[in-house]
Amino acid sequence: MKKSDVFRYLSSLTQLGMSIAVPPILCIFFGLWLQKKWGVGDWVIVVCLLVGIVSGACSFLSFVRTARFRADRTEKKENDTHETGQGR
Repeated sequence: MKKSDVFRYLSSLTQLGMSIAVPPILCIFFGLWLQKKWGVGDWVIVVCLLVGIVSGACSFLSFVRTARFRADRTEKKENDTHETGQGR
């Protein structure tokens, strides 16, 4: 494995972690702001948290779909190279 591949995988994992963790945190802060601004009940924070969790899950699914597509494309490219004999 090349050094550039390690950095690419590390950046992908960092991106995945941020895309899962940030939306719920931002939504909680938004719920707290709504609660202070308009004096709504605690249920707003729960709703905002659920919206953040769903948003993080959608980001995760999108990340997995993209990673699977890239892996399939790379595998196909490697198989084509080996079948034509260009990899030797």
